[in-house]
Amino acid sequence: MCLQNLVSTFRAFARKNTRVNPTDHHKVITPFLVMVIILLSLVTYSQSASSSVTYGNKSTDTRMNDSPFRLPFGTGFTSITTAAADTCQKIPITNATKTNLIDLTKPAAPTSIPVFTCTPNPQSHPNLTAGSVATNQIKARMAFAEMISYKSFDVYYAATEETIEDMTNPYTPKTDPAGWTNNGDYEISDACDEHIFMNNGKPKTYPNGAFGSPYYSNSDKECIIPGLGKGGYSGKGDYHNANKIPVIPSADIFIIFWGVPGSWNANATGSNTLTHISTTINNLFTGTDYISGLKQYGVTGPVKVIGNYVDTSTPMPHKYNWIKQTTKVIQNAINTRNAPTKSDHTIIYLVVTDAIKGNKSNMAPDSGGHSEITITIPA
Repeated sequence: MCLQNLVSTFRAFARKNTRVNPTDHHKVITPFLVMVIILLSLVTYSQSASSSVTYGNKSTDTRMNDSPFRLPFGTGFTSITTAAADTCQKIPITNATKTNLIDLTKPAAPTSIPVFTCTPNPQSHPNLTAGSVATNQIKARMAFAEMISYKSFDVYYAATEETIEDMTNPYTPKTDPAGWTNNGDYEISDACDEHIFMNNGKPKTYPNGAFGSPYYSNSDKECIIPGLGKGGYSGKGDYHNANKIPVIPSADIFIIFWGVPGSWNANATGSNTLTHISTTINNLFTGTDYISGLKQYGVTGPVKVIGNYVDTSTPMPHKYNWIKQTTKVIQNAINTRNAPTKSDHTIIYLVVTDAIKGNKSNMAPDSGGHSEITITIPA
């Protein structure tokens, strides 16, 4: 095990057992590791915070700081597309179904909300994603969801859960938690059982076919999906923002579908396709009352999907480090001008992976996460 991995492993252990700030870990480590940390402090890293949870079994919360990943100034990646910037093409947008239960066997019905297979040149977006940290570098927000089965809905729950948890608890290595958590230090969806919001194994949906992860409501003292019901909370008490950190009130979600050659066919229809996933998430946030319960936490909206992009070229190693590799995926899309760095609201880069044809991450099975990352803006 390399020195960096040794330190990362120790810090994860200390964090799990002490829940102290990463900068306070010297209180619980040996003199040898003190020397290691001092030596490592001479090297500049861009720290990353991660959150992961196993979907379908909310009994554990494995949040920890991951090993840092830094993109040196001027770093570039091999182009993953030959499409020129500003040549986006619309793809059909679909609803899951017009009934109250989603049916995996039925094709989706069209709606009028556009989603793109790529995004316009990032320079056309007016506002910076986040505060600048150095020339050509910015802090950004990322969420992650793995698709491990064509017959389940876990990728939808993971994608929506990690998005709203990133907005309500946008923590960093220096401040964790940085938003709303309960007495067990769980985020707002971690202690909610989505099976309460299913009938015969299928999600209850809104009239437009959308569905997503339940979350805890202090007002209701229970997990809710506004308009679809409540129940299934197994956590400890209400949620609090102990550090009084501002949440992300509005977000523009840019989805990157990552896989191997043959993954994410833009013409495919039905559940667990890029069109269906994009549409369902967009419809959930823009066409339902889903975020109404998040207003008590400071999330007022709007929240919407602003576009998507397919990457089947960035390597997907076996049991890859999800935060490092997903950061590469996001950086690749930015380098090739296929993902925006500016928008009307805070951008959350949502990376959805095909772990069926491709490989699973080190957080699999059925996992998701969210993180602050550092990205480099091409000149």
